[in-house]
Amino acid sequence: MQWTEPYYSRSQVRKAGISLVRTEPNSQDFVKSVRVFYNWRASHAFPMQIMLDFLRKNTLRIDKQALVVQRLKRGSSIFNKLFREKGMSLERMEDIAGCRAVLNKVEDVKRLYNVLKISSTKHTLHRERDYISNPKDSGYRGVHLVYRYNGSKEAYRDYI
Repeated sequence: MQWTEPYYSRSQVRKAGISLVRTEPNSQDFVKSVRVFYNWRASHAFPMQIMLDFLRKNTLRIDKQALVVQRLKRGSSIFNKLFREKGMSLERMEDIAGCRAVLNKVEDVKRLYNVLKISSTKHTLHRERDYISNPKDSGYRGVHLVYRYNGSKEAYRDYI
């Protein structure tokens, strides 16, 4: 499979995100920003696949029945987040790509969390959020671990 590499610098991605929020949809600047936007989104597929393999390997050691999946955030959802959260910067958005492990028991989620925390991966744990100890108002419970890609493909270095 051919992976999409980023064609634009992070500075260009940041400017494109700002342009998408501030310029007229029919303008030349907006059209260029859309191209940058979709390249940035698509270029997250490779690091997401690497992280999926890492998560799947560790999850299935704990629960052979666990569901482990990946997803690229829909373009419309990214646009909406840029409009909704005024300080949000496209190049720093943490949830463009994501992987999820669904386990049957909270105890297994905690075991997986501990395994991932001590695992020897070259990727860097950037942030964690514990929604089991502090559930969201919606009742959602889970643990989010946000990693930065630190693998051999330099083009994706520090992707979140």
